[in-house]
Amino acid sequence: MFSFFRSSPPESMQVNEIAISLENKETILAAALRNGINFPYSCKVGGCAECKCRLTRGKIKALTDASYLLSAEEVQTGYILACQSVPKTADVTIEVDLSRARNRLVRGKVIAQEKLTHDIVSIDLELDETVIFKAGQYAKLSLENLPNVTRAYSFASKPSADSSKVRFFIRHVPGGIFSTHIYEEDLLDVGVEVEAPFGEFYLRDSNKPMLLIAGGSGLAPIISILEQAKEDRCERPVTVLLGARAQADIYCQQEIQKIAQDWPAAFEFKQILSEESNETSWQGLRGYIGDHLQTFATDNHQVYLCGPPLMIDNCIEKLSLIGISAAEMFADRFVSNSQ
Repeated sequence: MFSFFRSSPPESMQVNEIAISLENKETILAAALRNGINFPYSCKVGGCAECKCRLTRGKIKALTDASYLLSAEEVQTGYILACQSVPKTADVTIEVDLSRARNRLVRGKVIAQEKLTHDIVSIDLELDETVIFKAGQYAKLSLENLPNVTRAYSFASKPSADSSKVRFFIRHVPGGIFSTHIYEEDLLDVGVEVEAPFGEFYLRDSNKPMLLIAGGSGLAPIISILEQAKEDRCERPVTVLLGARAQADIYCQQEIQKIAQDWPAAFEFKQILSEESNETSWQGLRGYIGDHLQTFATDNHQVYLCGPPLMIDNCIEKLSLIGISAAEMFADRFVSNSQ
């Protein structure tokens, strides 16, 4: 008996045992890149076999015949082209050697530049193509009007398969060639090169409440992670702690408030000031972040820390005393380069 009911398209698959989401009629390569996996590829049109991978479970629809690019042995053992394969069943699982993937060097230009505080500048870039990264990772930046100088900065925006625009927060380091150039010069329309992705700072799968700790420009990857988590409909409780010197050093309040809107669980953003004068109207927390962790952290939290190494090391020590294991703490230490 024939069935007139079609099964729903699959909404997920697995790449090297990592579950990723699928959109309707999306190829394996497109889905992997959209989910922040640095998948090996080159042409994206089935002409080079750089994206070959092994199908270990499930069924796919092949958009083209890949046998002319793959050896007979590869075809017999289940190899397919990720850019020409659309999952048909919900159990599609592939294996791929991600070490074959290359960091991508993408060119573009500066389209916006704004001082957020007295020493932190935001720059928006429009790139010639979409850059692939996971929320929380960083890139290496260079400017055409500052040759032979490259610096690493975390993305301050979430990944997007539909946009080639990205944002970074740059803290001015006295004597720093790159950060001083960005702080003092008008960079509108200046050419840039972005090499990415780098780093292992990204949100891990868990149901635990999130404690996100930032110092200085360390709020950049935190915002990237939160924007992506909201898009992914994360339902975990969130606490964001920003350590700063004074009220003038607090930034991105509106951005975080926007993320907090409609968040399906508890969401709080607290600023802790270490050098705010007692003569001001500040009614918030004072001191250092480590002084207040007993108030905000429990042994059930998963913690993400980003900023100066001394702040991170102090917080990790105190979080360990609270009972949070090292396996549930992830850190990105910002090291200044003043050369």
